[in-house]
Amino acid sequence: MPPKRKFTRFPVRFQRASFWRVPSLALVLVVMAVLLVYVRGTAAATLTPDANAAHANHHPDAAKQNNESPLLTGPTHKTNDGPFFQVHCSLGQRLRDDPIVFPNQPGASHEHQFSGAKVINAFSSYETLTRGGTSCNNLNDTAGYWAPALYDSRGVLRSPFRIKAYYYANNSGTKTTLRAFPRNLRIIAGDPRATGPQPVGVIDWFCRNRTNQDKGLPLARTSPPQCDSDEFLSLSIRFPDCWDGVNLDSSDHRRHMAYSSERMLCPSTHPVKLPKLRLSVVYEDKAFTGGNFTLGGTSQQRGLPWYAMHADFWNTWQQSPLEKLVNDCLKSSANGTTRPSGCQS
Repeated sequence: MPPKRKFTRFPVRFQRASFWRVPSLALVLVVMAVLLVYVRGTAAATLTPDANAAHANHHPDAAKQNNESPLLTGPTHKTNDGPFFQVHCSLGQRLRDDPIVFPNQPGASHEHQFSGAKVINAFSSYETLTRGGTSCNNLNDTAGYWAPALYDSRGVLRSPFRIKAYYYANNSGTKTTLRAFPRNLRIIAGDPRATGPQPVGVIDWFCRNRTNQDKGLPLARTSPPQCDSDEFLSLSIRFPDCWDGVNLDSSDHRRHMAYSSERMLCPSTHPVKLPKLRLSVVYEDKAFTGGNFTLGGTSQQRGLPWYAMHADFWNTWQQSPLEKLVNDCLKSSANGTTRPSGCQS
């Protein structure tokens, strides 16, 4: 008969220690993970998006930009050709919202000066804008226009005293192919992530003489000039006029659009010709004469540099009146009809 094995409590103690040690370690790891998430979230909430991060997570297709072809370059030539009509808009609200870039995220953007659609903020939709009225002299223009607020070198806000939207035919050959902007089209002109001056065919600055406004036109340039005391700073922002015919928006709100060539022809990738929209912004505020400034906030508020100027357009016009203006004002030379008095050549 084999001898009886001597009983020892060591294996039991070991098993008990292992039994309690594993859950304790797991609990510690869980607590550390929760604390890490909380700290990261708190830190992120206190940061203002910078120029590069501001457009990172605003569109469901934003991550695809890394695999997309480069943007078509903007023009370096003037593009204000052919018949046009214009809309004069007064200033609307000033908010750190951008309903195109940061929809449903109030306060997530740099500061913008809005005009056109009256009731516009981070929660705006096509339906709310078309029903909300306008600050423009044409009551059918309920579209949204906005650009970064401008602060001078001392951190003083300098608001525009005049904003105009010009719609040009800018089309080669027959104008029968020209179409009105489709409903709900969203576009950004200019590049908020620019690292230097942008093409003069997209962004250009000049000093406009107070008594002879044509006098300043030869001074157009890609960087803002220091204007004399008898001049005021003026800015033109030109939107792309060729559409891919499919998308009303895109990952960066620009690549579904392209600029026409110097011969006013659209590239094959963006074959649909739309009007050339130019936003004219004029600044005149006592002794303000331009110079160094920031966009969307002061330098302490992480405002953008002046060369990152851009503008947004959301087509929430009353669509039938817009199409009538395009037909009567911009396509009239092709169909021979009499142009209304509100159209300019």
